[in-house]
Amino acid sequence: MRPLPRRTDSTCSRAPRAIRAAALVLALSGSFAVSATYATEASAQPAPGDVKNATASFQEGKKLFDAKKFPQALELFKKSYGLVASPNSHIYIARCQNEMGQYKEAFSTFKDVIAEAEMRSKAEPKYVPTRDSAKTELAEVSNKIGIVTINVRTDSQAAVVKMNNVLVPKEQWSKEIPVDPGPLDVTLEVPGSEKAEQRATLVKGQRQTIDITPPLATVVQPPPPPPPKKSRPPYLPVGIAFAGVGVVGMAMFAAGGALASGTFSDLKTACGENGPCTDSSHNDEIDKGKTQQLVANIGLGIGAVGLAASVPFFILAATSKPKQSDSHAAIEPEVGVDLSPGYVGLHGTF
Repeated sequence: MRPLPRRTDSTCSRAPRAIRAAALVLALSGSFAVSATYATEASAQPAPGDVKNATASFQEGKKLFDAKKFPQALELFKKSYGLVASPNSHIYIARCQNEMGQYKEAFSTFKDVIAEAEMRSKAEPKYVPTRDSAKTELAEVSNKIGIVTINVRTDSQAAVVKMNNVLVPKEQWSKEIPVDPGPLDVTLEVPGSEKAEQRATLVKGQRQTIDITPPLATVVQPPPPPPPKKSRPPYLPVGIAFAGVGVVGMAMFAAGGALASGTFSDLKTACGENGPCTDSSHNDEIDKGKTQQLVANIGLGIGAVGLAASVPFFILAATSKPKQSDSHAAIEPEVGVDLSPGYVGLHGTF
């Protein structure tokens, strides 16, 4: 097929604007399929029948294109290009996309046409005009869209880049990507790092480069060790020990005093109220009473000393006890001594 000049008819009608709402993912991936097609099929010689059918589809598509029936023409140009990968049918695919308002797709297709025609023109100079025309029309389409280049600054093989929540294939990193004018949100996710995010707003004809780098990995610092507990002198245990000795002493005093009182009461009954016992038969009872009285006196001394010694330790334990701000904090033991005639005891909480 002969190289065909670029169409310059400015009266061509446009397809409905709804066609421009094609998903961004198609713009990102469409050029790969076309590029692979012409790279593969251009290396093989087409069969004569394919050439005939491709030429017929191209001529019919050209008639529909001139009649401004761009969707129907697009299908015939794709059919022709599928049979024989010619830059001439390829450029008409881009022109149909442009006329239908599919500017992002047209941008990618024009770039593929340029690469294809450049490669083919080395052996087939007839494709030089096609290449040059595609460059001119690519510049015009670029003024209708925004173009962004995303440079990803990471060596992680697990990195994921999204543009307006659409996955950007790694093959498109650091390459020009056509986008609709307006807000642009680019995110980078790398395992072990927080998500990086870059925002921009593009207008028609604007080109912008976005460099995105993952933030430094977040290092979780272990919590500081709790401060060592200050040990307190064992005031309370010592106080309790002294109090226990005092209680035992008072018990000896009470028991010994009761026994001695009973023994001397019996001697008074036997010897009389006013006279001493001169009868030697009562000597054993007298000695017994004296011994009981001695035990009572010793118990009183031990008890008095023990209880008196415990008091300062109880006071120190009470004044050195830390404040408890927590209602569930442990309750410190508290001990008190009860003294009354004929009774010695302890009370408190443990």
